[in-house]
Amino acid sequence: MLKPALQLRLGQQLTMTPQLQQAIKLLQLPVLELQAQVQLALESNVMLEVEDEESQELTPLEQEQAVDQAPDADEGTREEEVSVEMVDPWDDTSIPAGEKRTNDDDDRPLEFADEAERDLHQHLIWQLETSPLDPRQVWIGEAIIDALNDDGYLTESLADILASLTTDLPVTMDEVEQILAYVQTFDPAGIGARSVSECLCLQLSQLEAETPGRDLALRLAQDHLQDVADRDVATLRRALEVDEEALQEAMALIQG
Repeated sequence: MLKPALQLRLGQQLTMTPQLQQAIKLLQLPVLELQAQVQLALESNVMLEVEDEESQELTPLEQEQAVDQAPDADEGTREEEVSVEMVDPWDDTSIPAGEKRTNDDDDRPLEFADEAERDLHQHLIWQLETSPLDPRQVWIGEAIIDALNDDGYLTESLADILASLTTDLPVTMDEVEQILAYVQTFDPAGIGARSVSECLCLQLSQLEAETPGRDLALRLAQDHLQDVADRDVATLRRALEVDEEALQEAMALIQG
C-alpha cells in the first residue's frame, strides 16, 4: 500500500523509416529515371563510387522489360510494408528490421520493480536532506528512515532507535518523536506508520479539512477499524451516534 510502484505498459506501432521510404520511391521509378537518380547521388557525394564489376548498361529491350515489371515491384513494396519493424517503447531508437530482440527485454519488468523498492529509501532521504532541519535532526531522521521496512512501516520501536542513537550522541525521546512526526508528513502519504490504523490516519490527515466525511473517517480509522473491516454498520452507528449516510461517506473515504 505504501510502496511506490511502476506500472508498465507495452505498446506497438508501425513506423516507416526514411531508408524504407527512399527504397520504395526508387522502386517505383522507370529505369532511365533511376539511372539519373543514381548519377545525381554520385555527383553530390564524393564518398560514393560505382563498382565496375556490377555495373552494366541495359539494352532498349531490357529497359522495356524493366518498365513492364514495375507494377510487380509495387506489389512487393506493399507486402514489405506489412513487415515494417515495431517501435519498442522501452528504447529511444527503433530496432532495425530483421534483427531479433535480446532476452534482456523479458527481464525489464523485474528490473523496474527492484528499482522501485530501492528508490523508496532514496526518495525519503532526498526529502529529508532538502528539509529545513539542522544536521542533528537530519541524523535522527536518517536513523528513522533506515528502520522502515520495504512497505514503509516503522518496524523498530522508538526505544531501540533511541538506543542506537545515544551510542554516538545524547538524544532524548522527545527529539525522536518530533522527527518521526516530521518524517510522517513525507510522500508517500502514510509513511513511517507503526500500524494500519496509524497509516490510515496519516493519509486521511493529509486531506483538506473541508473534505466531507474526513473527521468521522479519522475516528473510524483510529478507534473502530475492525468494525469498519467487518462492515458492522449498526454497531458503528450506535457507537458514533451518526446517521447511515454520514457513516457510509466516511467509510468510503477509508476504503478509497
